[in-house]
Amino acid sequence: MKKLIGGLILGVATGTVALSASAGDITEKLQALVTELSAEQQAALLLLIENSGGDTAAMTPEEAARAALEAMGAAVTEGDLDTVMTYFSEDFEHYEYGDKAGWRQFQQDAMDQGYWDGIEVDGSDAEVKVDGDTASVYPVTVNGAFGTLTFEYILKNEDGTWRVIEFDVSGI
Repeated sequence: MKKLIGGLILGVATGTVALSASAGDITEKLQALVTELSAEQQAALLLLIENSGGDTAAMTPEEAARAALEAMGAAVTEGDLDTVMTYFSEDFEHYEYGDKAGWRQFQQDAMDQGYWDGIEVDGSDAEVKVDGDTASVYPVTVNGAFGTLTFEYILKNEDGTWRVIEFDVSGI
């Protein structure tokens, strides 16, 4: 259900999903789906809606970059690797994991070994610094079976969507 909500919202926002049902039907379905979200996910969704009026273009670049990372963090918490990877650019590069496919494989292996069980992501204290079409977000803390890691994410605005192009991690 949670994947459906995120997919529906992203699809409508990007114009890749057209809605043919009546507004009442859509409202009822979305309300039913939203009630299944955790309180943290509902808060993140509310923040996105309030700050954007339904349009991320209405957010400041800092707000939009933060919202992207909050949504990615919610997907991590839910164990939804497919959604997590939508927040990574095709231009993603890392000195240890290589490209996006290498990072995905590393994360899939970590999931298979139980390292995503009970994972928590906290970027509430993160500072967002935007310079043109790139943004730095630090610190984002990730707690799990592996211990505590602190990330600095570098994002790039790709046609209005903030995606991770690189990161640095400490605590390994």
